[in-house]
Amino acid sequence: MNRKLLYTLTILSIGIIWPGAPEPSRAEDSPSRFGAIAFSPSARMCGYVFDYADKESARKGAVEECRLHAEKNDCKAVVDFEDGCGALAVGDIGYGTGWGGSLGTAQRHALDSCMAWTGGCQIVRWVCTTNAIDKK
Repeated sequence: MNRKLLYTLTILSIGIIWPGAPEPSRAEDSPSRFGAIAFSPSARMCGYVFDYADKESARKGAVEECRLHAEKNDCKAVVDFEDGCGALAVGDIGYGTGWGGSLGTAQRHALDSCMAWTGGCQIVRWVCTTNAIDKK
């Protein structure tokens, strides 16, 4: 058998034995990654998700997570974000949300939003996608 034919058969057999890499996960299918935070005002509980393939799935996932912790069925997605971070600040009689490319930006927006409505605001939840620009 000549060398060229042997080389060709070897390459073909590798392709048949090892057809390719494993299937990517849902988040890897999309170039963007999404996250969301849901909040229950009555229970003051929240749920969050990150690295979802689309915004609607992230919002739904956050609400489902919130419902695991809240007694009443009043959880709602309050912030969603793409390739970045989201934050929830809760105050005496209200809350505020924020999002941005960095954690600091998201937290500042959440606190500013909360303080526009009420006092005693504190960040109670933040989350970033794994591909966020800056998680500091």
